[in-house]
Amino acid sequence: MRLYAVVACALTTALTFVSVDLNACGDKFVRVGQSARLHGYASIYPASILVYQPVRPDADRKREFEDILTRAGHTVTFVPNGTNLAQAAAAYKYDLIVANYGEDATKVIDQIQSLSVRPDVVAIINAPSDKTAKALDAAAQKEFHCVLAPYRMNKYDALEEIDHAMAMRLKVQTPAAAPKKK
Repeated sequence: MRLYAVVACALTTALTFVSVDLNACGDKFVRVGQSARLHGYASIYPASILVYQPVRPDADRKREFEDILTRAGHTVTFVPNGTNLAQAAAAYKYDLIVANYGEDATKVIDQIQSLSVRPDVVAIINAPSDKTAKALDAAAQKEFHCVLAPYRMNKYDALEEIDHAMAMRLKVQTPAAAPKKK
């Protein structure tokens, strides 16, 4: 009986000094931007997004892009190429407009200049080759603060870039607190 008491005491002492790392229990489900329920990305800043479609839209890519944005919590509206964006953006307050860099992004910026509250424009690089895409990407990075580049981004990177665009938009809209006078 005495042997059992010594073994129990030694085992209790040994277990007392063993450290167990419980921090990893479920932490992958509470990362900012990650959603356990959807097994995907939950947007930090849900946005209303207007997507200005290219001249020749790809229906499968459109459906996939809409699904990704909607699952992340964004509200998405697609408009065909040639739509008057000033009227569309005035009718409904959009946070972001996504347009092709080479073809439409500068045209979109020109159309929305007359609006008092303008949505931010996010350029997307759609190029036939990686070499062309890299050149367009470098030029777009100089012109736009947020660029979607499918050749180098996965869907989560693209959603993070949209969240970054919204964070910058909200930062500009929220005025800094004025310093207190003494």
